[in-house]
Amino acid sequence: CTIEHIMSQTLTEEWKRDLGENFQAIHDKYLHTIGNLTLTGYNQEYSNNSFQEKRDMEKGFKQSPLRLNQGLRDLESFGEKEIEK
Repeated sequence: CTIEHIMSQTLTEEWKRDLGENFQAIHDKYLHTIGNLTLTGYNQEYSNNSFQEKRDMEKGFKQSPLRLNQGLRDLESFGEKEIEK
């Protein structure tokens, strides 16, 4: 397994839109916090994909056997509120 940033290290336009107008402050504050990190065996495949793509892709968060990722399965979006939980 490798460590995966749920909110990508490089913000795409989709991530910026999903995070809202304060996207840069949210990214700076939460990028390397425990609430934004998980484990995966497929780090390179996740890349800078949106949360929805990481969740729904083959071997994504929805299909992860890791208990750590079970809370990500049913989330519609991933932002400041979800990171703080």
